[in-house]
Amino acid sequence: HVLTVSEFSKQDIAQYYRLSPDRITVTYEAAESANTTCSPEHAAEAMRQYGIEKPYILYVGNAYPHKNLEVLLNTMKVIKDREGHIPWNLVLVGRKDYFYSRLEHQAWAYDIDDHVVFPGFVSDADLPCLYQHADAYIFPSKYEGFGLPPLEAMMYGTPVIAARSSCLPEILGNAALYFDPEDISGIIKAVNSVRSDPSVRSALIEQGRTQ
Repeated sequence: HVLTVSEFSKQDIAQYYRLSPDRITVTYEAAESANTTCSPEHAAEAMRQYGIEKPYILYVGNAYPHKNLEVLLNTMKVIKDREGHIPWNLVLVGRKDYFYSRLEHQAWAYDIDDHVVFPGFVSDADLPCLYQHADAYIFPSKYEGFGLPPLEAMMYGTPVIAARSSCLPEILGNAALYFDPEDISGIIKAVNSVRSDPSVRSALIEQGRTQ
């Protein structure tokens, strides 16, 4: 018998390995309980330590190609070319490796590196501060078997913007604002909606905690 983490993964496994769906059971994952609070003093120190300035949109995770982080840099370049400035920063949290180095170079080549922060590894003690002070958490991934970081963001009361791809609508339900993975206009619209409409923001926070 096979245990897996989502109906989407179940379908993939059944098709790829030619298994009967009766032999596969879905058991959902969950984020660990949010028992770490972030005081104003702790938040200020974390922002200083990692070089983060508000307002910012947050991503936490690795930078493998299927995570589709390049589309976020493309989005920021479009905003800068169109408007002459970028009204928010992008914080990409993840251990430095070849893929993150490639993104850093891309940000430099696009001349948007003053608006993209690569903190590298962030400790479990500091991570709640980054979640709680972000305007939104964004997850542009093209393929996930489950997708744990957006649930972690919801647990900390951070609105979630996510790609409408693979398992994400199944896992995030109505608690996220969705965009197509390659749709730059859709990303801009979603970010602007969360940042400018308090009713959208509060609804996503409430629905996120329920989810």
